[in-house]
Order: sequence, then C-alpha cells, then structure tokens
Amino acid sequence: MAKDRATSDAIKDVEELCGYVTTREAAKIVGLEWPTMSQVVYSRRVKAVRIGGIILVEKASAEKYKLERQQMMAQREQERAEKASKESERERDKALREKLKALSPEQLEALLSQVEVKA
Repeated sequence: MAKDRATSDAIKDVEELCGYVTTREAAKIVGLEWPTMSQVVYSRRVKAVRIGGIILVEKASAEKYKLERQQMMAQREQERAEKASKESERERDKALREKLKALSPEQLEALLSQVEVKA
C-alpha cells in the first residue's frame, strides 16, 4: 500500500513538472473511456512515454487530440445532415413526379396555365 502511494505521488509529480498525465486522466481530458484512450495511445495518435510499467500521455497532445476529435465529429455530423437533406429532397422530388404522373392531361394543362413561365 505504501508502494502504491509512492507511485501515485511520483505520477502526480511528473504530471505537475513535465506536463504528462496518466492514460486515465488523458481519457477524462479527451472525453473517452479508458480502454478507448489506451487504443489511441497504442495507435500513436497522441504522444506518450512508458516509465516503468506506467504509460504517461503528454497533456498538450491529449488536448490537441480532443480538439481534432471534436472537429472530426462536427464534420461528420455536418456530412450526415447534408446527406439527410439530399435524401429528403430526392424523396420529395420522387413524390412530386408520382403526383404529376397521376394527373390527367386536362389537370396538367390547368396546372401549367397557373405557372408563370419566365424565359
């Protein structure tokens, strides 16, 4: 137990002096679960070092990754919204074509007479 406390104190000293945090703390900064953050570390998307059996993540790197991740997620959300909008427009156009096909020639002529034609 005393060894765990000494290790914990040493980690806090490294965090304060060198700008490194544990993977758990990095996960909190980024907004991920610890196992996911560990995958980020192992895939080298953030700067990290191993000291003994402890992996420490550069705090600035974790914060940078958080911003990049937020930007990527915002871009994906925008792309999803654009795709949904295009799909909705296609559905609307399809429904309109079906309604126009169902019109009799007389109904179509009456409808066209109401539309102002611009040349």
